[in-house]
Amino acid sequence: MEPSIICKTDLAEMEPIACHDQPLYIHHFALKAMLRERLGEDHAELLTDPVITRESVAGTEGALWLSTYLHDPKVYSALSEEEKSGVRGRLMALLGDVETLIGELRSSGDVAICQLGEKLGLAFHVPALDCIHADGEKVALTCWGFTSAPSQSEEFNLIKTIRSQADEKLGETEDAADAPSTKIRIRVVDKEERPAPNIRVTASYKEASAESHTDSEGRASFPKVPLPSDVKLLITLPEYPAFETHVLCEKADEEHLIPLPFVFKPKAVMRFQVMNAKKRGLKKVPLRLEWKKGELEDTTDSEGRSEFSDIPLGEKLTLHVCHSKKAPLVKEFQCCQGEELHQIVIDPPKRNYKRLIWIIVCIFVLSAVGIPIWWLTKAPPAPSEQPAVSHPLQTGTAVRQSGEDCRCKEEIDALWEEIRRMKDEI
Repeated sequence: MEPSIICKTDLAEMEPIACHDQPLYIHHFALKAMLRERLGEDHAELLTDPVITRESVAGTEGALWLSTYLHDPKVYSALSEEEKSGVRGRLMALLGDVETLIGELRSSGDVAICQLGEKLGLAFHVPALDCIHADGEKVALTCWGFTSAPSQSEEFNLIKTIRSQADEKLGETEDAADAPSTKIRIRVVDKEERPAPNIRVTASYKEASAESHTDSEGRASFPKVPLPSDVKLLITLPEYPAFETHVLCEKADEEHLIPLPFVFKPKAVMRFQVMNAKKRGLKKVPLRLEWKKGELEDTTDSEGRSEFSDIPLGEKLTLHVCHSKKAPLVKEFQCCQGEELHQIVIDPPKRNYKRLIWIIVCIFVLSAVGIPIWWLTKAPPAPSEQPAVSHPLQTGTAVRQSGEDCRCKEEIDALWEEIRRMKDEI
């Protein structure tokens, strides 16, 4: 799909935020790839693609912000109050996940990953709230990683700005409302009335919104909802489009049943294949898959494949690949409904042929020296018509020579046995 231009901006009145002497916008591919891999497409598409030239930075030409995600976007100020409330709720949900990811990256201990977390945190600074563009439930940002010159104050931190605005609106709503509030409870089930666990649910009511996740029984709750309220529920599921519905909250502590229009699988299968750099499967590689409340172990087959079943859907998974004597390779995944084959490339240890070459050289030297000696010292055959008369001295010499031949043969046999043993180890 061809990207569309979301907006064109003049950067003369803006300053790019730099991290390690580089402007953030040049890292947009790496930042979006990290968001897409760890959180999903909706989070990655928060950052529109910048087209910024030297002329754009100098202020003689506008900068373009492109996206294949939004089709008919509106700026934040052009939205109605109800639409703004929905956008704030959506942003709070998305940016909450991003904030958690930033914390994980900064505490990883790896210098490159820590720097990526730092860049990701600075990327969600924008010059104004009109850098927020919405198309229904879809939200994207332009001019991210920029501030209004010359200010770089905390008011441009989008994560904190959206949260503070939502808190102010919620406070105004609670102060203005004389009606009592209550906790509403929902239970999400699929088409066959089976519970849907680990599902994110965003509830929007009046001028506020809140987010929760269903438990193992598919239940979630939202406290302090004014009575009465028309509550909009946005249910986000992996591998399925977002599902939206409304419930009317009129009674205190009431549970609402939310049926999904499809069959939901609470558990899924994760498939992996371990390969070398030449895309050849590696057999007998131990794997350990961990998640919050469990773990499984397996070993790859002859094609380097392994399969783990009954994995809770939506769980964040950590895979440990134990190869050779090095530290295990650690990869992170999210359990989804799809049965995608996750391919993992590792660099197996290189074989050391020095010892084998040394043994072959020794065999060659022994063969080159031992065979001529044996040939030169070999006694001529006795005439057939005369019986051989053995002299005592000759007999002793023949015995010594025979012993030397046996020792040479034993050494060669031992070397061949060592070669076979090393071949089996390799």
